[in-house]
Amino acid sequence: MPAATNRPLWNYTHSPALFRCPADRGAEFTGFKLKSVYEAGGTSYKYNENPWTNTRLPLADSENGLALKRESWILEPIRHVLTHCLPALPYLDDTGYLLHSWHYPRGPVMTRDLKNLSKKTVAPVLFVGGNVKYFSLQRHFQANPQYPAEPTPDRIWYKAKE
Repeated sequence: MPAATNRPLWNYTHSPALFRCPADRGAEFTGFKLKSVYEAGGTSYKYNENPWTNTRLPLADSENGLALKRESWILEPIRHVLTHCLPALPYLDDTGYLLHSWHYPRGPVMTRDLKNLSKKTVAPVLFVGGNVKYFSLQRHFQANPQYPAEPTPDRIWYKAKE
């Protein structure tokens, strides 16, 4: 990750704290643990170039997602995710799904097996249109364990190939 001073938003913000979620409690992966995702990578957030999970349909651009696209490429800017806090979408690795659980300080930082997710899972999401929503995701993840990035009435994670 480039230094905060070398990022496109620097000219507007002049604040490296903009890239740090106050709830960032790190991550635990097989073989290592991060105390803070921000300290390890320079940001607590993920730019939605593409979801990092399974999708039902092929992606319109599997390399760059919405990066480098004209505004007209995004059909519904108020629903299309631009940036999100890591808990907003599970991460899929070789051992299954991992879900960050930052916003409620009790319990583990990471949860496996979305069907057994028992605590509240919430995350702020910034959309291409500039609007922000704070989602409660537990019910959605449990109802869509194989494809948690599929479009809903509230959000779109990717553009499908036409």
